[in-house]
Amino acid sequence: MDESVSYMPVIIEATKFLFNEAGKWLDSVRHRIGTSKQDPKELSRRDDPKLTATQFSKLESEPSKLAQLINSYQAESNAYAIRGLVDQLRVHRKNLTDYESTEAEYGVLTPSYVKRSIEREALAIAEKSVLLRKLLEQVYQGSLEDV
Repeated sequence: MDESVSYMPVIIEATKFLFNEAGKWLDSVRHRIGTSKQDPKELSRRDDPKLTATQFSKLESEPSKLAQLINSYQAESNAYAIRGLVDQLRVHRKNLTDYESTEAEYGVLTPSYVKRSIEREALAIAEKSVLLRKLLEQVYQGSLEDV
């Protein structure tokens, strides 16, 4: 269990982030870029066991049960990448917020580079959220609840 000390906080933080902050961000990003919650590629995974936000909240208070769900090899291997994706998502969200405030300030006179930047940041959030989710699903050895 001593090995888990290094990666468990990263995994727990990333899972909370995906279920809470990233989920909210994804809703607004999906609305902006015009995509739906259910990606056709994801429909085939419906039968997989899912870790829900509620289950995770309960398991978080019981570290031994949470540790049983986690593939320690995947967690240790992917902890650095998971931490990096969380940090990158936060940066993209801040950038998106800044560009959106610029767009609100200029209205119809918004420069095209600002509009392109908004789209680029929104797409980056969507793509990196999918990557984060995939890495966490490897760690938890099953699918996560749709966010």
